[in-house]
Amino acid sequence: MAKLSELLEKEDGLKKYASTVATAEKIIGTASGVYGYYQSAKAIGEALGLWDSGPSEFELLAQAIADLQNAIRKSFEALNLQLKSEFDGLTKKLLEEPLAVLKGAVTTLDQHWDEPAEMDIPALLQDTVSAMYQITGGSYWKRTFYKEAAYQDPWTGPDVPPDLEAPNGELPEAGAEHWDYLLALPVFLGGLSCRVIVLRMLDAEDIPTDYRGELLGYADTLRETYEKIVAGIHTLRQPTHEEVMFQKERFASSVAPLASYTLSQSRWEQSGPLGGLYGAYDVRSTVASVEGYPTQPPRPWFGTYDALYGTWHFVDKGELTALRDAVAAWYDEEIERLHGLRSLRHWKRVYSSLSLRLIWRVRNELLMLIGLPSEASPGPTDLWSLREAVDAIPAEIRPDYRLRAITDFCKTAYSLTALQGV
Repeated sequence: MAKLSELLEKEDGLKKYASTVATAEKIIGTASGVYGYYQSAKAIGEALGLWDSGPSEFELLAQAIADLQNAIRKSFEALNLQLKSEFDGLTKKLLEEPLAVLKGAVTTLDQHWDEPAEMDIPALLQDTVSAMYQITGGSYWKRTFYKEAAYQDPWTGPDVPPDLEAPNGELPEAGAEHWDYLLALPVFLGGLSCRVIVLRMLDAEDIPTDYRGELLGYADTLRETYEKIVAGIHTLRQPTHEEVMFQKERFASSVAPLASYTLSQSRWEQSGPLGGLYGAYDVRSTVASVEGYPTQPPRPWFGTYDALYGTWHFVDKGELTALRDAVAAWYDEEIERLHGLRSLRHWKRVYSSLSLRLIWRVRNELLMLIGLPSEASPGPTDLWSLREAVDAIPAEIRPDYRLRAITDFCKTAYSLTALQGV
């Protein structure tokens, strides 16, 4: 597999970064995801001495970080495409044959429907069911896990599909396989439509009896697929109060010699512009719906700011108490109250973008074909309910489920600013 520096060499406009990145390959490798770009660039700058230029060149260094950030992003996009193209090409090639058999059967029926003697009907029935069994084989529904292609939660790091989750939170070993629908599902749905057409044209009267077990098996496959995809829609973790709060410690500063304490940046600040995000994503396809909070936590308004290290040096501990109170009030209003409701909205957006309604509708059509009633899709969907919205509000401030109570709650508990993004 190509190294990051090698990929940079192939990208026009990025070659000037290749030698720099090559000297910091290991650093980049530990922070390779979407939300790791800022810290990767910062780590490279520190490793190469870019941060020794002094406070007077802070703006220049910030631009250098931005340039490196863009370079790394483009490089990992290229790497991701490389990984996907290698896997997708192989899988598509393996799936071409059974899908061609199914499509060919439909073509044969269309061309010779008025000439039954020209068709080998038993062969058409057997060949199409064999092709469907081949498509539903487990090997086509698996993919090798690559950390570089995993979606990155800004607070927890690379996320993994549910079937690879470890109790201790460790990432799976390179090369681990996991269930995946991205390539096999479209082929399965296309092949299934062909198989149903063949059955309806050649043996429609016997479908509810002779093919009941087969069609129930396809319905079960669709239900299992639907449930696995839904389980793979994750929301970004809510940041904790500690991750938003600036950290205090004793520190001797040449910038402020009389200062007794220093405030170091919070994890929120260290994450750069991508730190304050909320939303949802599909862990397998990385289809996502995310956005930033409409406001930011208060920053220190006192002491001496050290631009080189991003720290504040101060003497009066009373000012720190005021800052903590201000951050706590902001956290309660902006995150604690609304994170769940905002995340739910984005979860529903991702659900809607994955065509999950289509999967369930096809399943219900199979059930009706064999004389069974259709079923409602299990669990949450992209449709809203009052109960679901209320349940997304923290329990200690949650109203009851009466519409009047919810309306009054929204009027009194949330300001207009806080409701932005809901």
